Amino acid sequence: MNKLLSILALLALVSCSDREAVFIPACIDQEIPIFGQAACPGFGDLTIWAFDGQDVFCFNEGSCYSDSQAFIYDANCNLLCILGGFSGNTLCLGLDWSRNAEYLELVYVY
Repeated sequence: MNKLLSILALLALVSCSDREAVFIPACIDQEIPIFGQAACPGFGDLTIWAFDGQDVFCFNEGSCYSDSQAFIYDANCNLLCILGGFSGNTLCLGLDWSRNAEYLELVYVY
């Protein structure tokens, strides 16, 4: 009985969300294998964030390089900014990423 209640509770949590699934544009989907060639195996990823009033896609190289970068694209596949690198850039469109971006979901791990 406890297992059944646990499963029902888990299903209720998973199925109840105020947010709809994020659509991944074809051009972003096409970049997944291409970006994988530069990403750190097991550490690079593609995530979706809410930033500046829109969903954005973050191609993160991972941490195997000292100058790793994260490339931020909008839903129209326009490059908005590049975070990290040697300079340690934290600004995107003039806004501090950590204070203005909200993590939504993981799409892919390289």
